Amino acid sequence: MRYTPGVSKLIAVIMGLAGLLMVATGAGMVLSQWSLLSRVVKTDAIVTNTDVVEHRGSKGKRSYEPRVSFQFDVAGTTYRSSRYAPQHREKGSRAWAESVVARHPVGSKVEVWYDPGSPSVAFLWRHCSFRGYMIGLIGFWIIGAAALVPTLTGAISVQAPARPEVQAEGVVVLKPRVSVAARGWTWIGALIAWGLLAVPYAAHYFIVADQPWEEIAYVGAGVTGVLALVALWRTWVYKQVGASVSEALLAVADHPLVVGQPAWAHLEQVARSAVVVEELALNLTCWKSEIKYSGGKQQVVTTAVVDEWVAAIGETAAEPGQALRAELSLMAPPGSPPSSTATAKGWPRYRWSIRVRTRLRSRADYASEFPVMVVEGAPAAMPLEPDGVIDGEAVEEPA
Repeated sequence: MRYTPGVSKLIAVIMGLAGLLMVATGAGMVLSQWSLLSRVVKTDAIVTNTDVVEHRGSKGKRSYEPRVSFQFDVAGTTYRSSRYAPQHREKGSRAWAESVVARHPVGSKVEVWYDPGSPSVAFLWRHCSFRGYMIGLIGFWIIGAAALVPTLTGAISVQAPARPEVQAEGVVVLKPRVSVAARGWTWIGALIAWGLLAVPYAAHYFIVADQPWEEIAYVGAGVTGVLALVALWRTWVYKQVGASVSEALLAVADHPLVVGQPAWAHLEQVARSAVVVEELALNLTCWKSEIKYSGGKQQVVTTAVVDEWVAAIGETAAEPGQALRAELSLMAPPGSPPSSTATAKGWPRYRWSIRVRTRLRSRADYASEFPVMVVEGAPAAMPLEPDGVIDGEAVEEPA
């Protein structure tokens, strides 16, 4: 489905708030757990009863909780508890629960831990659970994903009417769907959430918890590490692209484009450092989005039905500040579907865009997408909101 910039931002805000809530919940659990573990002291107790309690989840999944009841004396007062770990209910497989019970027969003497300020809070296993850490990590994952939402949803919109930036003497400068700079900043946001915050958060468990560590801790830390590396890599890619070339400037004449009629296009890009451009190419692409069913579920599938690259500039060595310019003709092939309107309800839906790709030798490649409108027959007048002027002779180079 199509997301407007406003809806994309709203989704990002909702996800961000949900992530913050999970981080706060997880951090609260971690602090509460370690506050308790730092206070407890050890004493001897007698096991009075044992049991294995079965729990069933909402989907019928079964888990088992070992119950080992014990009693101990503190300052002449007898206290009783059946808590196995600091958490009220530590659950697992039936075999695990039965093995815990088997290690603590009734009448045996065991060591337990209790809170001197509240001796009734006592347990057998001084164990640091990863549960609070995991909830917090999921929150950080969601926050990082929220930073990427405006970029990702903008890049995969089902319908995307063009939003021209400038109109003068029949020439329209198109805006990229998402600029390279914007994509770079969103990945920096993800890197902060996944790398600078989530990685130390996960590492804290391995520093303070006694071995053996929980298996879920390896999973949570592993996923966090992979996400952090991906964010670091993508941040580096966009930083390198931004240091190599500017955002492409793409101007077309007689917008919207008409099916079967050639349209003039002017492409310009400035080198920001000494680079070797292996190829600068354009692609007028038609995206078809339709409803398909898989496994009884409905999903929107988008494929390219018109997808042909045209080389605008061949291998060229460019110096810092040098502008690479090309003029060429683009045409939506006869019989191609026009762009779907923003209010279209049925399926399939079509959107058109001009993709620009700059291949750089030994550097990350530049790639961007510029939405355009394609119509059948003579184009209707479209209201545009100019925010600049083209003098008809030269297009201002991007900063």
